[in-house]
Amino acid sequence: MIRDLDVALRTLLRARMTSLGAGTPGGVAESQVGFAPPDSNWANAVTGMAPRRAINVYLADLRENRALRSNERLGTAGGASVPAPMRVDCHYLVSAWSPAADRYTRTLDEHAMLAEALQVLGGSLVLAVGGHDLPVAIVPPEGFAKLAEFWGTMGQSRPWKPAIPLVVTVPVAGEPTLAGPAVTTAYAEFRPDGDPVGAETRTMIAGVVRDAGTNPAVPVARAWVQLATTTGRALQAVRTDSAGEFRFADVVPGEYRVWVRAAEHDELADVPVTVPSATGHYDLEFP
Repeated sequence: MIRDLDVALRTLLRARMTSLGAGTPGGVAESQVGFAPPDSNWANAVTGMAPRRAINVYLADLRENRALRSNERLGTAGGASVPAPMRVDCHYLVSAWSPAADRYTRTLDEHAMLAEALQVLGGSLVLAVGGHDLPVAIVPPEGFAKLAEFWGTMGQSRPWKPAIPLVVTVPVAGEPTLAGPAVTTAYAEFRPDGDPVGAETRTMIAGVVRDAGTNPAVPVARAWVQLATTTGRALQAVRTDSAGEFRFADVVPGEYRVWVRAAEHDELADVPVTVPSATGHYDLEFP
């Protein structure tokens, strides 16, 4: 995600900045927007660029955004669950660089680039990265607390430069953990009080409808699944959910037939089903 964020920032600055020497939007070389430490090596690299102007977007710090912390766990198909993503604030320092020999000219060049970068970045409240809209905060009131310490690590020959603090919040997804094997059969036993042999059993069965014509087979959502007796008398009908899963409750153990219908599929008809299943599975597949 952070690498994709770097690419998105570079793309935005290259597309909209003109003061880097291109004169028009979209004419900025890739090397003119860099992410390396803004030290002597970076300054030397700017000297060799054409045009000799650059914006440095340095990732200086990472901090968890605790205001967005959540203990929620999100379910996934297949019985797994994942924690709600941790939100991390990426703190960038954006600085402008010109190797002009004259100090006055160099300062004016850098201030012009910095002002335009501020305008470009400030016009984007969110950045679309990897299917996520990432919130952006630019020049927050608290600034960057360790700015003096930061520039002190870049070498004695590098003067303190003004920099734009930029904060982009990214989600960091957790690893899924299996909550347990999927439950496909559940039993409920009913017996009169004091009668040890007059129990009546009801069963809940569950399965998944898939399309075997794809590789791998994919779940079929919104399919109708009908449970019937062996003589064809309909007992229950349900629709699969977004994960292709279906459930039948209150089923008496025995032999049954199942029909499945779904858009863009031929009917899957008269499939024999035994409750409880010897395999523990009730999955169905369109050929």
